[in-house]
Amino acid sequence: MIKTYTFPNGFRLVYEKPSSNLKNTAIQVFCKLGSIYERDGIRGASHFIEHMCFKGTHKIPEAKTIAENYDKIGAYFNASTYKQYTVYIVKCNNNYVENSIAILSDMMMNSSFRPSEFTKEKKVVEEESIRLENHYFSIISDAMEKLLYEGSSFEHAIDELSYHTKDTLKHTDVVELYNAFYRPNNMVISIVSNIPFSHFIKFLQTTYFMKKPTVKCSPDHAWKYQAYYNVREQSSPKYSLIKKLGAKTSHVMIGFKTCDQFSKDKYMLNVLNNIIGGYMSSRMFSTLREKNGLTYRSGSHTTYYDSAGQIVFFAETDPNKLLKNGDHAGVLPLIIDIIRDLCKRGVTQHEVANAKMNLEGSMSLSLENSNTPCEYNGIKMLLYCNDEKSIVPSVDIYKTYYKSITRADVNGIIKKYFKLSQMSVCILGEQVPPVRQIKKICEIFG
Repeated sequence: MIKTYTFPNGFRLVYEKPSSNLKNTAIQVFCKLGSIYERDGIRGASHFIEHMCFKGTHKIPEAKTIAENYDKIGAYFNASTYKQYTVYIVKCNNNYVENSIAILSDMMMNSSFRPSEFTKEKKVVEEESIRLENHYFSIISDAMEKLLYEGSSFEHAIDELSYHTKDTLKHTDVVELYNAFYRPNNMVISIVSNIPFSHFIKFLQTTYFMKKPTVKCSPDHAWKYQAYYNVREQSSPKYSLIKKLGAKTSHVMIGFKTCDQFSKDKYMLNVLNNIIGGYMSSRMFSTLREKNGLTYRSGSHTTYYDSAGQIVFFAETDPNKLLKNGDHAGVLPLIIDIIRDLCKRGVTQHEVANAKMNLEGSMSLSLENSNTPCEYNGIKMLLYCNDEKSIVPSVDIYKTYYKSITRADVNGIIKKYFKLSQMSVCILGEQVPPVRQIKKICEIFG
């Protein structure tokens, strides 16, 4: 059973008991600050703030002391920045819950942003960005989202090396963004624990999460940090060809713009995603790997934001097999054939039944990890809901959203979203084919 509570300062708690009797607690604190709220000059600041929250407070000046507090108890301790929010994660034994939350509240609400630490950590974030320059899947994924969400705040990467120059991410700008967004009424704490709900309501009142904002978010701040949700209309296929020196393989992505995160279409799209590339008997795996031996890695994924969503086919292959495999079709034409067949014939009853069964089983297994409902409840509370009545518990997701989906529903979704005008294609490699050659292959299904 999910329970929620809103404190007088607007800080929100969402709580659920775990499915096991283990004496561990999962804690995730969400702040509604992500890359969509950034403007030119401070792109990457949300991610940088996440780093700075680990660098010390007035009460705990040293980053090492913060780390030691979690290390010595064997806790899992991490954070991640996304386009719509930042999340701080702790999982620990119940004996250490209060101290873990107390330190986390100090980190998030009272980060000192000392100039010396700011300068030093800037180099660390730059190193992380340099490392990602060799992560080709991340590069092509960012390129795909740039095409799909053009015109909106979602087209920009969360962080990349180009954001880090001597003229960007000034100390005053980053601190201003931190003060504007790291406020109790812009946060949610999600807890999955056998410790009673009432205990957390009482204890949280002793933490820095009860701090009253000392800086008001002025109308000027609201204008500066406004997210833009309107995606530019697309009337024809888009292409992005990325040459990357040293890339030994070619990466290909084909994406279609779909619904936003509030639409019920996403559940049917998730079933379709399973059929396309969700597991070893999926169409992508069977066609590219089992039948033709062309890839080790292929699949598909879905993503949903406030403005729109996407379903993306992806594969990695030998550059010599991207277009042709000897006298036979290569990876790109075969993916297009899969799309054409879906548009022409749809999916089978057998495929839908298997996809739904897989979702039911994988969702059930995921509940063994208390981080699953902890994350789900927190995101729901932050982005969608105001109370426990609005949140469907993790254990009931399949029954509520997926059980009644039919073959006709999935085939209707294919017709709705798999349109040539909504297609985007990205290819990355040391050498990439001419765009006219790519167009000739890709636009045949239209």
